[in-house]
Amino acid sequence: MKQTCRLVGLACAFVLALASQSFAQGKIKVAIWEFDNNAAHSYWYWDKMGPAARNIIDTAFSENKLLANKFSVIERDKLNLVLKEQGLAQTGAVDPATAAKVGKILGVKYIILGGIDKFDVNKTSGAIGRFGVGGNVVSSNATVNLRVVDSTTAERVLSIAGDGNVKKGGGFYKDISGNREAEWGLASETINEAAKAVVTKLTT
Repeated sequence: MKQTCRLVGLACAFVLALASQSFAQGKIKVAIWEFDNNAAHSYWYWDKMGPAARNIIDTAFSENKLLANKFSVIERDKLNLVLKEQGLAQTGAVDPATAAKVGKILGVKYIILGGIDKFDVNKTSGAIGRFGVGGNVVSSNATVNLRVVDSTTAERVLSIAGDGNVKKGGGFYKDISGNREAEWGLASETINEAAKAVVTKLTT
């Protein structure tokens, strides 16, 4: 009886192991390109916005259950190595044919491209005469796009975009204003919202 139970237990473990292996192999492999930035260059943190959006999308493919169960993402180091070998830049606009070529080398089904389509910051403020007391409202807006290219056909199979908007308000006294860290904090929060809006569309 004990021997039979032991054999049944081993058989169950073997079946579960095969199922787990099959599940992993059944995931669709994708590679996420560095996101470009088509927004105005007037902000000192301009070069940070694309990577910020890309990181949020990359994280979503690991932490969002719907995406994690469907896709597996090639490590960034592998993508960067292939890009270097092919003499391609890691950032900036890329045509679907080039993305498809890289995808075939990596053995992935899809290459995910994206970028910042729009970003702006608008400030509204007012003061009370010579006392220098008043308030301000800062509104930040961003649009992040995501495109999916099939590596076997070089065709764009999906294109979506998401918007983010963040408003901050407060008082000021005698020209006291925010620092660079606060400026980037507002911008990154806006990019975060826009990228999450993209993920929401992607999963629905």
